[in-house]
Amino acid sequence: MDLKKKNNIYNYTKFNMEKIQLTPEELSKLQDSNDKVADIVTSLGQIEIQISLLQKNKESLLASFSQIQQDQDQLATELTQKYGDGTIDITSGEFTKAG
Repeated sequence: MDLKKKNNIYNYTKFNMEKIQLTPEELSKLQDSNDKVADIVTSLGQIEIQISLLQKNKESLLASFSQIQQDQDQLATELTQKYGDGTIDITSGEFTKAG
């Protein structure tokens, strides 16, 4: 006797190839198990898509962050050339020259 799964179909065979009908409970258990596997595979696929989209979003945000840092560095250089060394109150816009 041998129980094999091929293409989501379970075949129960003896060497004389006698066919035996599973009980409704056995068939139900096999079908339920198969449905659960299909649900898990679907969920895993959805998670992989979400991971991919999140990774792309992360890469985009990191690129934007890097660009903003470069822009801030450039602005700091320009302001230092124009006003000299000092500090800026970002709220009021007041520059205090270094002593």
